[in-house]
Amino acid sequence: MEEFTEEIIPERAPDQPELAPEPQPETPEEQESIADKVRIISPTRLVLKRFFRSKLSIVGLCMFLFLLLFSFIGPLFVPWTETEVDYSGKTTTTIVSVETEADGEVYTVYMVEEFTGSINNHASAFTYSNEGENSRLHLFGTDENGRDTFVRLMYGGRMSLMLSFLVVIIYTVIGVILGGLAGYFGKWVDMIIMRIVDILNCIPSLPILLIVGAILDGVGIDQAVRIYYMLGFLALLSWTGVARLVRGQILFLREQEYIVAAEALGMSPMRKIFHHLVPNVMPQLIVSMTLGLGSIILYEATLSFLGLGVPISMASWGQMVQRATQNTEILSYYTMEWLPAGILIVLAVLSFNFIGDGLRDALDPKMKR
Repeated sequence: MEEFTEEIIPERAPDQPELAPEPQPETPEEQESIADKVRIISPTRLVLKRFFRSKLSIVGLCMFLFLLLFSFIGPLFVPWTETEVDYSGKTTTTIVSVETEADGEVYTVYMVEEFTGSINNHASAFTYSNEGENSRLHLFGTDENGRDTFVRLMYGGRMSLMLSFLVVIIYTVIGVILGGLAGYFGKWVDMIIMRIVDILNCIPSLPILLIVGAILDGVGIDQAVRIYYMLGFLALLSWTGVARLVRGQILFLREQEYIVAAEALGMSPMRKIFHHLVPNVMPQLIVSMTLGLGSIILYEATLSFLGLGVPISMASWGQMVQRATQNTEILSYYTMEWLPAGILIVLAVLSFNFIGDGLRDALDPKMKR
């Protein structure tokens, strides 16, 4: 007798949903396609992306690169040097009218006088030296001493930019050291350093620099190195802002977990300050240094304008503008000898301010754009 087995299949209620199939593991091809769609951006690239999103930041960066190339690379392509004088001579024609009376009638006599000097001074823009076949172009003309104005603009920019970077680096280092000590140790160390900061903030910088300049002149310091003493003294007065910035940031950061861990590991205070705390303040320091460059350029131009800058033989933008104030003829009739220098000062200050604003927005983690 044959046996039959019957398989019993449970019935599903009509309103019961169907069970979803178990998810299958992703294949390597699918995992690679998902990885291709996800892009990880490093913090540096994120900052650069935010920075270049601002049009003013790009404009400031372009102006800064132009000034660097103009000041440091430009002299290689100009046939003149900073102190070279054009001795090719310049012929000046003067017409003088004289009224004379003869036979009861008044006559006007015009006398033409030509004078050829040994120096080709106050030459017009886009003129050449009187050297025959070896004539060289004066793109912006020459000054009162026969020196090429265009090449002096380049060397003047080199001097102004180098001095500005040097001063900013010096007072930033001083501010980081003193601000770091005040913020980390606190108590009497913080009190002493902050009282020094308050005293220096009460001192007007420009009048003090004028007094220092007069003292240096009385001592007999050479004019070629006087500007370095002046800006060095300015650096000693300008570190207070950086110190306050670093102190405030370190007061906040010293209570973080990684500093507590560093202290538990037995690290020295100097290592904790300069290896763990100060690097976290670098974004704010970069912004502060960038904005400070513009103010130092203005200080250098002001000192040169007041006659306390570089000597006449050396070029700086402020010194070129200052020559126009001493000679009203240059101010009125030879604008190419001082106006381009003033325009370059404005461009330099604007470029640093635009870059500083862009970096401040790019490094701010709270920025949403």
